[in-house]
Amino acid sequence: MTDPLMPAFCCKQPSKWTKFYDMMVEIDSDPYNYICMLSSLCGIGGAIYQILPQISLALSDNGSWASQRGRKTIVWLAVADFFASLGIFARSLIRLMVPAMVQRIKGTVTYCYLLSFWVQYFYVVSWMWTLIYAIDIRLALREQPSYRKTYHFCAWILPAIFTFIGLFILYYPNANCFCSAENSFWKFFPNYIVSYLPMLLVMIVNPVLYISATSSVHLIVSQYLSQYTNKERLIVDMIKIKFGLINLTFYACWLPNLVNTVLLYSNWDNLPRRVIVSLWYIMAIMNPLQALFNCLVYQKPHDQILSRWNAYRVQEFHEANERTPLLARRSGSSNNSEEPEFVL
Repeated sequence: MTDPLMPAFCCKQPSKWTKFYDMMVEIDSDPYNYICMLSSLCGIGGAIYQILPQISLALSDNGSWASQRGRKTIVWLAVADFFASLGIFARSLIRLMVPAMVQRIKGTVTYCYLLSFWVQYFYVVSWMWTLIYAIDIRLALREQPSYRKTYHFCAWILPAIFTFIGLFILYYPNANCFCSAENSFWKFFPNYIVSYLPMLLVMIVNPVLYISATSSVHLIVSQYLSQYTNKERLIVDMIKIKFGLINLTFYACWLPNLVNTVLLYSNWDNLPRRVIVSLWYIMAIMNPLQALFNCLVYQKPHDQILSRWNAYRVQEFHEANERTPLLARRSGSSNNSEEPEFVL
């Protein structure tokens, strides 16, 4: 799992044992780490399954430039998911298999800093690519170009800056995060802000973009064929299902993290221990599984939608032209006679 509280395992042990630190020790147990390893392995498998077919499709000559545009974004999202899950797996494996090494290097905890940065960074990257995918769909439906350089800057550079700032404030100057309850509150707070702001942005903006995109697809399909029958309705319904599953997957994987954050900061001095621990186990399962769920909601519906659309769009187009010669002449005389593409 990933949470801005996870880097606290790299902090120095407090001189005075607190309830908060005691709860963290309970969470960082063997069963918890085994669950993290299992779910991260599922995530790694899902990311690999998503990356390999998409790379072959993106590099092949099959399909239009528009469809390749969407596939490339999906590949980068899967790459971020892969490395995030790999970081969780490595962190849990080290804690389970080499505890002696962990104790021996606990004075420097360099490995812990690096793994904390690794996991947090790549999950923020995955959230940014999730947002970019929705933005690019909206731009494509408006026949606007893709801003690849801006996408990569926002997806790779900004998360690095955010993650560095959050962890620097937490660890500076001597990784003493638990010197007092009040100090701990303000030590962790900036890391929560820079980490979860992109997540909140996805949860708020993506549904709006997908609703707008669905309305645009409805107009494109009906205007292109000058009709709206069961076939056209099927296309729109499948796209609605795809967009709905993308949003549902993201909420299912990350809503527990937001609930956990609200409980922590609203009850910092009197934490509901059992609820917090239960949420952390749920997060340990759901966070890495994002990669597995993404390989289902991004790839398979995409193939079905395009195959159904490509199977009958030419036939329906010619039938529409035969029924409406005026429409045929306009289409033939237009400078842009290309058929619409769904960048999904």
